[in-house]
Amino acid sequence: RASRGETPWCGPTVEEKSTLPLLYEPGTSWKYGAGSDWAGKLVEKVSGKTLHAFMEEKIWAPLGIKDITFYPKKRPDMEDRTATISTLNDQGEGPVADTGGFDVLFGATDCLGGAGAFASPEAYFAFLHSVLKRDSRLLTEDFWTELFKPQLDERCKKEFNDYLKSSPLHAQYLGMCLPTDIEKQWSFAGMIVEQGQEGRMNAGTFF
Repeated sequence: RASRGETPWCGPTVEEKSTLPLLYEPGTSWKYGAGSDWAGKLVEKVSGKTLHAFMEEKIWAPLGIKDITFYPKKRPDMEDRTATISTLNDQGEGPVADTGGFDVLFGATDCLGGAGAFASPEAYFAFLHSVLKRDSRLLTEDFWTELFKPQLDERCKKEFNDYLKSSPLHAQYLGMCLPTDIEKQWSFAGMIVEQGQEGRMNAGTFF
């Protein structure tokens, strides 16, 4: 991409952003990547609908959520309420400055399953509440169990934990600033800690 004058994750579609060489055979390691974006494209292929339409039918409508979209620029009632991005200076010092025209989707026209939708706090908490009570309007009990089940075998779990330890950035953003000696697993619902930390979380907590 550098040889073509391109930056990572450029282009409007998942295919353009994320058609990249494999670093390893799937199921043999763990790296941060575009897996959730590709999963969204699979949902579109199987359902014959956009990810937005599919989620609206299967998740948002059953929960009565309207204040949510993959396309805030197409929702004038939401666009003027969308939070802006602010940053510190290059030395990490304040005051915080607005970044102006920063586009969190980097020009995407596809629904990005990994980047996520835009929602009001009320809409997001309605969804979280439904997940926490394992709402039968969304999934059967068997599917809820699968969602929260650890998915990595011992080899991939080691690769995942080694990856978090390989860089302070990974430990901070992906590892949620948790101690790197706490073993972590991965599920379809996110990261799981296998040990607790006094005053912070119990073993089995999801992030």
